Amino acid sequence: MRGLLGALLWLALACAAPASAASVGASALVKVPAVDLLSVSDGGTIVLDNAAADPQAGDDLGPVADSTARLNYTHNSPTAKKLTAQVTANPGGSDITLTVSVAGGTGEKTLVDAGATAAVQDVYTNIPAGALSDLSVTYKASATAHGTPVSGPTSFVFTITFTSVSS
Repeated sequence: MRGLLGALLWLALACAAPASAASVGASALVKVPAVDLLSVSDGGTIVLDNAAADPQAGDDLGPVADSTARLNYTHNSPTAKKLTAQVTANPGGSDITLTVSVAGGTGEKTLVDAGATAAVQDVYTNIPAGALSDLSVTYKASATAHGTPVSGPTSFVFTITFTSVSS
């Protein structure tokens, strides 16, 4: 009996030893890459100045463009993606028209039309897995002096949201 217990104890230790030896100090590092990462830097300031308006053009202000914003986008989806833009905060009280375009994208898209917020706009389509890097984002604004207050310090700040979605 003593021999049988000793053999079972030896067998139990022999089977347990490799498992515990393998787990001592062992570790696994798992990294998951970003699946969908979109960033757009702040644009500059567009000044619509009545004093700069062309007298031959009536009271038109602009269009004036700003291309200081940059767009970077990475995804690893097996299906193509697209980027959309929309105004999510419109201060109102003006007849400003605001457009956006992304270098290499779908062209100039209207986000605000004579003061009214437009629907979501596709600004870049059919993006395969990979990265778009340092693309220029151009905003263009125009208005009229009779429809947009320009006397005194007047600011109109629009919030534009870019989103990635499946194509």
